[in-house]
Amino acid sequence: MQREVKVALKKAKQRAYEDLYARLDTKEEEVDRLARQRDRDEKDVEQVSVIKDKDGNVLTGARSVMGRWKENFEELMNEKN
Repeated sequence: MQREVKVALKKAKQRAYEDLYARLDTKEEEVDRLARQRDRDEKDVEQVSVIKDKDGNVLTGARSVMGRWKENFEELMNEKN
């Protein structure tokens, strides 16, 4: 019984991979891939959950973390050489 399940699973995986490879060659998959990448790029910024402020205190709130990043970039961009 266990062997039959393994064989069936292997066949199902093989069919799934064949379907995937066939889809990769189509225009539709390219659009799906771009949409997934865009979605991941948007979520990337929110993954930072903690950061330290100027005094070394840990900030954990989303607004305070984003505010600290804003301060940091403003300091870097307005710095005179």
